[in-house]
Amino acid sequence: AGTVPVKSFPKWNPSSWFTGMRAAGSRLFLSGQGNTSGAELWVSDGTAKGTVMLKDINPGPGSGRPKSLTPLGNLLFFTADDGGSGRELWVSDGTPAGTRRVADLNPGKAGSSIEEIFPWKKEVYFGAWTPKAGKELWKSDGTPAGTVMVKDIRPGSGSSKPGVFMPFGKTLFFAADDGILGSELWRTDGTAAGTRLVKDISPGPGGSSVVRGAAAGKVLVFGAFHPAFGREVWATDGTSAGTRLLKDVFPGTSWGAPYGFAGGSAGRVFFAAQDPGHGMELWSTDGTSGGTKLHADIERPPAGATYSAPPSDAFAGEETLLFGPYKGKAFNDLWRSDGTARGTFLLAKVGVGRRPFLSTSALTFRGRTFFAASDALHGVELWETDGTPKGTKLFKDLFPGPAGSYPSAKVVFRGAFYFFASPGNKGLELWKSDGTPAGTAMVRTIRPYSAGPESSQERPVAVLKNAFYFAADDGKHGWELWRSDGTAKGTYLLKDIFPGKPWGNPRELTVLGSRLFFRARNNYSYETLWVSDGTPSGTAPFAAFLRDPRFLTVMGGKIYFRGNGKKAGAELWATDGTPAGTVLVKDIYPGPYGSSILGIGVQGTKLFLSALGPSGYPGLWVSDGTAGGTFMIPPAPSKNWWAVGGSFFPLGSRRVLFWGKDYDHGGELWESDGTVSGTRMVMDVRPGKESGIRYGFSDFGRTPLYVPMVRRVFFPADEGVHGRELWAWDPGAVALGMGRGCAASGLPPVLRATDPVLGGRVRVAMTGLSPGKSAFLLLGFPGKALLLPGGCTLRVDPRRGFFPAAFGAGMTFPIPNLPALRGTVLCLQGLVFPSKGPLGADLTNPVYLAPGL
Repeated sequence: AGTVPVKSFPKWNPSSWFTGMRAAGSRLFLSGQGNTSGAELWVSDGTAKGTVMLKDINPGPGSGRPKSLTPLGNLLFFTADDGGSGRELWVSDGTPAGTRRVADLNPGKAGSSIEEIFPWKKEVYFGAWTPKAGKELWKSDGTPAGTVMVKDIRPGSGSSKPGVFMPFGKTLFFAADDGILGSELWRTDGTAAGTRLVKDISPGPGGSSVVRGAAAGKVLVFGAFHPAFGREVWATDGTSAGTRLLKDVFPGTSWGAPYGFAGGSAGRVFFAAQDPGHGMELWSTDGTSGGTKLHADIERPPAGATYSAPPSDAFAGEETLLFGPYKGKAFNDLWRSDGTARGTFLLAKVGVGRRPFLSTSALTFRGRTFFAASDALHGVELWETDGTPKGTKLFKDLFPGPAGSYPSAKVVFRGAFYFFASPGNKGLELWKSDGTPAGTAMVRTIRPYSAGPESSQERPVAVLKNAFYFAADDGKHGWELWRSDGTAKGTYLLKDIFPGKPWGNPRELTVLGSRLFFRARNNYSYETLWVSDGTPSGTAPFAAFLRDPRFLTVMGGKIYFRGNGKKAGAELWATDGTPAGTVLVKDIYPGPYGSSILGIGVQGTKLFLSALGPSGYPGLWVSDGTAGGTFMIPPAPSKNWWAVGGSFFPLGSRRVLFWGKDYDHGGELWESDGTVSGTRMVMDVRPGKESGIRYGFSDFGRTPLYVPMVRRVFFPADEGVHGRELWAWDPGAVALGMGRGCAASGLPPVLRATDPVLGGRVRVAMTGLSPGKSAFLLLGFPGKALLLPGGCTLRVDPRRGFFPAAFGAGMTFPIPNLPALRGTVLCLQGLVFPSKGPLGADLTNPVYLAPGL
């Protein structure tokens, strides 16, 4: 009740955004763009009437683009571009008249290149560029007369590039380069005479690359580089003699690489650093060598390893990445990350002796993520998290006591989620939950407790029309195909594919139109392709002449897969669902052994394959579904692949990510749009021929993971310094639909969109829209899940304003070519009318739009 929207923009357009909030005095300042203006400075007193654009700095459609918002007392200092003077220093007292440029330090449109602004005492300090002095140390009290260069540290037009400001006592410390000694530690009292070098920490012109620190007792603690020690922890009392190496955390020339210095209680400073025995961990210091020590060994690596907490099991939600790091021989603890060091932290100590089961059991439902984990009291049970430590807790103790219920394989169906549980790791039960402990109950027992444990293999689940299908072993028929409509009576064995106790073992359940295709066996020798219309009599072998089908992938109304025919080996096949329409696409590697396809992915109208090429090693192949349109893409002209992993991760609407290795590089992250020019290595994490990433992301659920609301792709990698750790990458423009919508009956329509490239247009498509129904699109910003009646979840935040539009086939809208949009995330969601649900409308899945290139 105490949280309300301050101001809404009902006529919101895709160009609107607000960011960079800073409080000064009794006002909140914002840098942003409204409905009609460019990016300008706004102010708010917490009311709708008091939230206004403060000044149109660059009049008209142009943008002043305020940056580096820095409060000092009741004033706000920032940089802006008025369109005539370039980016310069500005100040505001919260009124239009009091919002003005302080000084035009570099006359003309080039600006003075001010970046970091640091408040100290009654002035702000910053580096500014002028033609005569270069970029040097300046200060300002907000008046033209009080804006002066403190000192020309590097005389002449060269730049000392001051930055990394650190207050300590009556002195402001910073890093600067005098042109002789490199970037070193300096100090100032605000006067030219009081501005001087503290110490040449790293002798010679290379500099010591000072890392921002904090006060610990009677010294300032910071990070610095010395050729004999690497980058380590240093301390200073402000004198040259009192500036010393505090601790060689990683002895020798290897780097302890300290960073993130922050003041804590009792005068201690906390920071991250690595040593040979613990990897990158939390350290603390009281400003003395003896008091500088490892504060917490969060993750102890196996013998001989130098990493701390490499990610192992992971799950990507809409807002954060959840992962479990490796610890000894067990997978322990639940962590989260938003792609920043500060936003990566431990959520809960779960998984005692076992990992949190994320890749095989996690599911997002109504704004929370549900997963299997254990603690010392409950065994493996169902847990939940909202992404905060307080909100990470046991959801329900299904099987009281330490034995646990081992929940797994969840699916959203008809406004609830269903999952399987095995009390004491024996038997099998189907459960249903509406997202509350009271609304979580067993549907029926599938395998009695007395029958003992079921197979631990991954359970396939698929939704088709008004039921979901899965594989299970009831103790009498083996691992076979089951069907459920969510009720006890409607949950039953659909087909005993391999009669008796042998397993039919149905896998890769794949929906094509109104039928379910999968691979299974009805003999002891090989698997074949099967099809089901949801009835026992309609579940039968399909194209039985093909043996051991793998990698069933839907594209353009057909299923593509690897199959073994009578003449060719394991090659690319396709089916339109009819025997006559089941054909060999291409004999990629002629002969009886085939191309040994290791995996198939799809992006739009292109298939991506890992298959043997001329080199004799798996390479990247692309296919449009025809023999003539199936060809290999080299890593570079006149180059060949050494290996390509079999997992392809579709990212947005244009490209796939995959693991690749060529003759010049080790295994790294690659991307491809299906063309030679659009296939490239994303980054060479570990330069040279050693691999920065393990084969096929084998330690991370076999693919990288994308979290839309933080615009980051996550993957584990080792650059050769820190060991295998969590990495994040901003891939630019991405459109990603996540989860399911909700419908009063049947399946909700599926919403999709193309990548929001700056200066381009987004095309929106909706599949499954029933005749006689119409749809409206909501375009806005994503927010916390808003729970609606009938089990629906709205992800477009109505408190931040949204733009409604009637949906039509072929609908598009523009994405302005504004660089400021690169940091934003938008959200699309559809309302479908009419509906018998409590809202009078069904909801589609949300689509997250990250504008970029």
